[in-house]
Amino acid sequence: MKQNVLIVDDTSKNIQLVASILKPLGYGLYFATSGQEALDAVAKNKIDLILLDVMMPDMDGFETAKKLKSDANTKSIPIIFLTAKTDEESVSAGFEVGGVDYITKPFHNSELIARAKTHLHIADMAKQLQDQANAMQELANTDPLTAMPNRLKFNTIFEHQVDLCLRYKKELSLVFIDIDFFKKVNDTYGHKVGDAILVEISKMLTGCVRASDLAARWGGEEFVIVSPETPIDAAYAMAEKLRKCIEERSFDEVSQITCSFGVTALTQKDDAHSFLTRADNALYAAKEAGRNCVIKH
Repeated sequence: MKQNVLIVDDTSKNIQLVASILKPLGYGLYFATSGQEALDAVAKNKIDLILLDVMMPDMDGFETAKKLKSDANTKSIPIIFLTAKTDEESVSAGFEVGGVDYITKPFHNSELIARAKTHLHIADMAKQLQDQANAMQELANTDPLTAMPNRLKFNTIFEHQVDLCLRYKKELSLVFIDIDFFKKVNDTYGHKVGDAILVEISKMLTGCVRASDLAARWGGEEFVIVSPETPIDAAYAMAEKLRKCIEERSFDEVSQITCSFGVTALTQKDDAHSFLTRADNALYAAKEAGRNCVIKH
């Protein structure tokens, strides 16, 4: 993928000179003649490196760099100061505001090319490492069988939701789901059939919840749904709808599968633990009541 360089200088001849040096290297080149133009260019385009003059009217290079580094969307873009200011204070200031390099004018063409290549390569490697880290984090948060969020991911989001809803006195409902007699299914038909049922039910749960809800695999044959801005009666109705859909569904090899549901709603006396415990108790009550039912607590 082509890398893009933004050249910022209030003198057009300086921009033309730098562009003539970098153009043969195949970079995409963007230009700005002021700090504000630079900010606008970065907001509208994918920029991989900024060559930034210091002495510009209205907003100098240091102030421009500060604004870029204070924005989460642009703070990772490397900035090379390209300026006639050679005093020690200016050089120090360039690094203090987030510059990765400082080149003084006049410069050798080979020096500019080498430093631009180096910082573009470093930035590209950093992005690849971040992408890999993000991918690994996603794997760590995803159940490998069903591709649903796993318990670790659920707990992180759930605790945040509980804190917000307690603070702002918002409604929050929780549903625990357990596949009835699932051990018997595995023992009778084998784990391959059992896994297929887990995948199928996970799809049904994911397809029935709202975008604002979170459905996750709690572990084994248990699933959980947390629903913001949802009173307990609405959560109960959703659970009952899911229960009927699962009961009426014909699964390969196993003609019928049922599930038990425990439903509860957050109170101002709750914390995350007591909220989870009450939902778990409701699920246990559903099992004690004969399974294939919804109990709210």
